[in-house]
Amino acid sequence: MKNGKMLGMTAAALVCLAGTARTANIVTNGSFAESTGWTVNSATLVGYGGGSAYMGQSGSIWQMTDHVIALGDVYHVSWQAQALSATATSTATVALINYTDTGDKNPITGVTVTVQPSSWDTFTFDYTPPAGSPYLGKTIGIYLNCPGNAAEWIAFTDVVVDVVPEPGTLLLASAGLLGLAGGRRPRAAAANGR
Repeated sequence: MKNGKMLGMTAAALVCLAGTARTANIVTNGSFAESTGWTVNSATLVGYGGGSAYMGQSGSIWQMTDHVIALGDVYHVSWQAQALSATATSTATVALINYTDTGDKNPITGVTVTVQPSSWDTFTFDYTPPAGSPYLGKTIGIYLNCPGNAAEWIAFTDVVVDVVPEPGTLLLASAGLLGLAGGRRPRAAAANGR
């Protein structure tokens, strides 16, 4: 009876582990409901309003999070962007960053995308830090930039960085829990004189 309970508890723990695999968004104020949480590179080229941040040529904003980069994590980055011109496309760069010991923003990985006018498009990318990465154990941040020409303006909203444990990490944790359940069976039988 005890073995059945232990296996049931192990199964319940695995379901809970699988259900909590994705963490909450680690970005503060990614919907730009207010201007808090972000550092502005060029105040004359960046603004906030209507639930978005908008910027012109070389305008950029960034934010460092409290999250520490760990081996086995997968970072899923998503955001919406829109070119503010009625007819012209613009380019936008979104990158994961960390600060160097000298205080410089260091790009870890990112993408530059073409943003269409007058409609919100959703963009995504994923990042998994490799073993031996110099960024392991350091905090991660996000950087948004409009590298285009002076006529280009872009709006960003719904910036999200989710952290998902790598499937191998979940498998290893599951195997450990099952090992604990299986390891209790012989001891329980020996204690009962079986």
